[in-house]
Amino acid sequence: MKHLLYSGGIFHDFPEMARALSEVLSGAGYTTEISDDLEHCAHSLQAGGIDLFTVYALRWTMRDGAKYEPYRERWALEVSLPARRRIEAYVRGGGGLLALHTAVICFDDWEEWASMVGGAWVWGQSSHPPLQAVDIKLAASTHSVTQGLSHFTLDDEVYQSLALREHVTVLATANTANEATWHPVVWTHEYGSGRVMCDTLGHDVSSLREPAHAALLQRGARWLTNQRRVSGDGQYA
Repeated sequence: MKHLLYSGGIFHDFPEMARALSEVLSGAGYTTEISDDLEHCAHSLQAGGIDLFTVYALRWTMRDGAKYEPYRERWALEVSLPARRRIEAYVRGGGGLLALHTAVICFDDWEEWASMVGGAWVWGQSSHPPLQAVDIKLAASTHSVTQGLSHFTLDDEVYQSLALREHVTVLATANTANEATWHPVVWTHEYGSGRVMCDTLGHDVSSLREPAHAALLQRGARWLTNQRRVSGDGQYA
């Protein structure tokens, strides 16, 4: 199975994280190509042969905020119309899309991206507390991605007050210490004939390699590409 991973951006060690994700998904039978060029990714998706496309990046227009001034020249991004159309066509036509961690912040000039992902970061509304130990509770235990898995704890960031679409199926919620609210952190939905999973966890390599999180990612990848397992931990289609 061929996996195309778009990665890169600020405030995270994306090269190392991309390598770690490729290792995790190799356990589910995927061979990963990593690229920091969205146009290249869009052309590859149009050309065919890609079973799973992942966005694990932090790229947006960066039009506002002095905080981002040092990073704009290298990392600010406006998504071209051809790239938008190619990515939309890939997912709508039956492709699998995994949106990981900061993917909900990406591509703020592309309104359809939020519809594809099923949610988005809203500047001035969304936030996250510092990296810390968080409890992850499975909210959809009968879904093929989470069925048979258990609640777990890991060190990560919990994104809060995202603009979630009503049609998504929340698979997991997270709670930080001394907090009453459980926040959606993993969800799925369908976009045309394609399947989408958004996992807002994954701030660093240790999060990806935490065994329960790695298992969730592997099972999610199989579900996204409609794979079935004939033994082991069940079916994914």
